[in-house]
Amino acid sequence: MNTELLPERLMETALGLFSASSFDEVELVDIARAVGCPTDDLYRNFPRKESFILRLYERMAAELEEVVTLRPPTPLWVRVRQ
Repeated sequence: MNTELLPERLMETALGLFSASSFDEVELVDIARAVGCPTDDLYRNFPRKESFILRLYERMAAELEEVVTLRPPTPLWVRVRQ
């Protein structure tokens, strides 16, 4: 298994499992089993279930920052009217 891609595979699998049932019903071993990796590898990347949500927030914040940074600066009065 490619260890460089493992965190992303774990993340995508976890989000899929959380969506399919619920955050509270999914256990870390369920995620490791679905990916086919040892639980040690999962815990190395995501020590707690909440780590997936924190990583998701970090990803979303980075994407938002990129979008905002790419926007041309506009005067405040123009932004208020939009």
